Amino acid sequence: MDNQEKKNEQARKDSFRSDLKKYSTVDEWWEDLNNDERRIVAYPAILDDRDNSKNIYTVTFPDVPGAISEGTGLAEAVYMASEAMGLMLYDREELPVPSDLKTIENENPDCAVTFVSADLNEISKNVRVPMVNINTTISSELAMMAEERNIDLSEILIEALKNKLNAK
Repeated sequence: MDNQEKKNEQARKDSFRSDLKKYSTVDEWWEDLNNDERRIVAYPAILDDRDNSKNIYTVTFPDVPGAISEGTGLAEAVYMASEAMGLMLYDREELPVPSDLKTIENENPDCAVTFVSADLNEISKNVRVPMVNINTTISSELAMMAEERNIDLSEILIEALKNKLNAK
């Protein structure tokens, strides 16, 4: 990496940090972005390019295990990280408490550290749960009665399984 690229990279890191300086605590950031209607969350993200090719960042979240992403350049890395984090959290009722940004920065001095936000309601709109076909056997009498009453057996089975499993 030549000197100009190093300067540009440092400028991007400094820009992220300066945007966050208006917040003195994680709680202030959280309150500012946590709007019930939109269900926006924000967590500290570590953008690490040490083990990658030039300008490729791996993004991880100390508070959201399993949320891992990467991108070319900081902007794409943060963009992709938002989706990865959101997909790990969109269906959780209890969300983890965000760590202190300064603590994460101190623990990762060679990485860019910034908050990444995601609107969990928006992400959930785009999630498609895969469905599978299964064969089941019921008596012909039950099948005829259900058909006469226009009962969707798949819907009944799904409802019964959700009830039995205490699932959403």
